[in-house]
Parts: sequence; C-alpha cells; structure tokens
Amino acid sequence: MANFREGKMIDRGGGRHTYQSIAWAIREQISRGELRAGDPIPSLPAIQREHNVSNPTAQAVVRLLKSWGLVRSESGRGTFVLDNRPVVHVMTEMTIPGDDGKRRTWREIVAEYGMAGTQRVTGAGRAVPPVDVADAFGYEADALVAWRQRLLLIDDRAVQVCTSYYPDAVVDAVPELIVPNRLPSNAMELMARAGFAAAPGGLDTVYARAATEDEAAALGIEIGAPVTEAFRVARDAGGTVVLVERMVSDSARLRQAWTF
Repeated sequence: MANFREGKMIDRGGGRHTYQSIAWAIREQISRGELRAGDPIPSLPAIQREHNVSNPTAQAVVRLLKSWGLVRSESGRGTFVLDNRPVVHVMTEMTIPGDDGKRRTWREIVAEYGMAGTQRVTGAGRAVPPVDVADAFGYEADALVAWRQRLLLIDDRAVQVCTSYYPDAVVDAVPELIVPNRLPSNAMELMARAGFAAAPGGLDTVYARAATEDEAAALGIEIGAPVTEAFRVARDAGGTVVLVERMVSDSARLRQAWTF
C-alpha cells in the first residue's frame, strides 16, 4: 500500500523493484536540492553503469520520474529536472489527524518536495454565498455566511485558491476565522479545540474544468487553462456540517489524492 504519510507516492506492490529504488534515489536528490531545476539527471548509460542494470530498467527509471512530473527529456540533450514540479496533496491530511494524532500543515507537505509552502489570506467576512454552499448548509439562498479565502503557494507561486465557509456556531467559537489575518494555528485544529472537529464521513466532489478570469489572475495561468475544483462538505461526528470549502487548483502544480 502506498505510504502517503511519508510522502511516498507509489504503490510498491509489497516490495521495491530496482527501477523504483533508483527512481526514488533520484527523487530524494531533487527533494534535498542536490539536483535543482534545469539540472540533468544521470543519462541512461550512466544509470546502467552505476547500478549495473539493463537499458529497459534505466528507461523505466526515467519514465517513472516523468510520471511524477519531476523531469523532462530533450532530444539529443538529456533529461532535466523541471522547475514547475507538482506536489501531491492527500486531501484529508490537513483535515483529519493521522495515526500520530496530528494534522499536517501545508508547509510540511510541500517541504517533502524540496520546496517552500506558504499561505496568504486574501479576504474574510460575511456575504451571501454561492447557492451550492447555502444548499450544503441547508440555509436560505440569501443567508449571510462567514467566509475566509486564502492562496496556497509553492515557492511564492499560487497553486490553489481556497474559500472556506463556516456556520455561525463555529465562528462564534473561533472568531479569528473571519478576520483577514494569519491564524495562530491550522484552522481545522482551532475548530477541533473549540469542539467542532471534522470527522470521517465528509464528502469531496472533484472535477476538472477551465479556469475563470479571476482564477487565472489569482493563479498566474491562462484563462481557460485546466484547473481542478474540489467542493468539500465536512461534518462533525454527529453529522452536522461544520465547514464547506471550494478549492480551485492549478492542475499542473498541485495533484490531489485520497486514501481509502
């Protein structure tokens, strides 16, 4: 089974094959910054000599690195580390505590890829939400709902626009959520401390679409470029909706995954 908690994104099928071991060694060099954007990785002949493997095995190494979005090949020149390497985000790990009882932070997730993860609050307050948000809460279509929006960044480049909506009970307990300032802790952690912990059993609806003008401007991509939208409805252990989120991500920089 894939070990997402350690940042390992492949299912080894019960063991690590030679091509996987070599690819992971190169991946870790990239994560540590030993191989930087634009640097060449070892050539096929070099991989064969260094690891005493066949050409098909060396080719499998490069194909696996490409499947992770880490490298590109240029005819006659070699294979090079990409600048815009994607991060794989397991969607529940910032929401539901892991086996260690802790929720992961965006900074921790991105650091596994040798990059810096930061967040920037772009607004907060109360407003009439999109109708699907009102529907998820069971509110009237014109009800005012507390909201908070932030950008998730990788190496200072925005990769996701995340807009969170909260019921009044949550905001009354955690008023910091609708102030456009940096929070003292993970929002889900603050909610949990106040008695509004998200529990397993929520729903994420995900689909691909084209970026709108506003989303393109926020993410620094072309209008109509592919994005993924995840619409989250999180509930507490009693089934009450405690959070609704819309997460719009640059598909080239942020990949989303779920465990099951």
